[in-house]
Amino acid sequence: MKRAIIVSAVFSAFLLYLFVVDPGNKFRPPSGVDFDIESAAFDTNPAAEVVAFAAGTIEGTTQTIDLSPQVSERIDHIAVELGQWVQRGDPLVQLDQRLHQSRVDLAIARRNAAVAKRDRLINGVRAEQISAAQQLLLAAQSELSGSQRQRDRITKLHGQYAASDHDLDLLVTQCDILASRVQSVAAELKILTDPPRDEDVRIAQSEVDAAEAELNLARIQLQRCTLTAPADGQVLDISLQVGELVHPESPTALLRLSDTRQLRVLAEIDEYDAIRVRPGMRCRIHCDAQRTPIAWGIVSLQEPTMRNKSTFAERAGERLDAHVQRVWIELEDAPELPIGLSVDVYVLHQNDRTRQAPEQRTASGSASSSPLHR
Repeated sequence: MKRAIIVSAVFSAFLLYLFVVDPGNKFRPPSGVDFDIESAAFDTNPAAEVVAFAAGTIEGTTQTIDLSPQVSERIDHIAVELGQWVQRGDPLVQLDQRLHQSRVDLAIARRNAAVAKRDRLINGVRAEQISAAQQLLLAAQSELSGSQRQRDRITKLHGQYAASDHDLDLLVTQCDILASRVQSVAAELKILTDPPRDEDVRIAQSEVDAAEAELNLARIQLQRCTLTAPADGQVLDISLQVGELVHPESPTALLRLSDTRQLRVLAEIDEYDAIRVRPGMRCRIHCDAQRTPIAWGIVSLQEPTMRNKSTFAERAGERLDAHVQRVWIELEDAPELPIGLSVDVYVLHQNDRTRQAPEQRTASGSASSSPLHR
């Protein structure tokens, strides 16, 4: 009973201090940072004052690029290996392209047929065809002329009652038929000799354009069978193997690339700390692998908008539903760090970074020689 009374008294005194003596919450560390003795000892130097804490991940100069196929085919060949550096435009994966090559060949044949049809229309018929049509016209005219002379003779005889009405009617009908035939042959000859009409040329050209478009579509699909690098970078992951069927709707990326020549940290600053962070501020980068900083960096870019938090430090008391501002931190002389490594970012108040060893801090009067760790 006595022990319970003592515990209650201590707890009440703490609450009194927290809400009456310290109403501004000066005792509390910056948002998202859990206070511990080692971190307090590490940051006693004013030049290393931490103004913001954020969880982040290591990434390259470009964010990780997920590459997926644009056609559904089987993997025929993988031209790169894990960790290999590639240049923009280098072939990475070759898919089976036999079907798409056949479609290109078919589109080429249709295009050639449309072009030939248009050229024949523009160039007109051959001279031999025109000559044959002229001879047919002459023959029809000669036959008509002979029938007309015979009709004229029968007409005279009919006036002298020497020819019947039936014979005259037959010759008149024959002359009309031959006259129509002459007109038909003459019209056909005119069609052969006249230039093509503008609308016919436009129709033929439209057919050529349509065939060209179909050919371009087929070639695009054929090109998509070869997956190329969209930018310079390093192959981070190859998720599939030769012979596997891939398709654009697959949830798994075929390859992942990133330019890792210059490493950066993508960190999410809590909305309570975002207004205190500016480009040019120094940062200490920590991870669970070691107690000392793994790298130093400078805030190089701030996203102009706030968004929901997506990177978590997995600390007690961390706000999970907070709004954050994304910042990018250029690392200075960073070692080879794996892409995607989770890190803790401490943004410092002054631009001058402090690289003082823990032993030197202890000698100068610091409370502890242990560096800040997660």
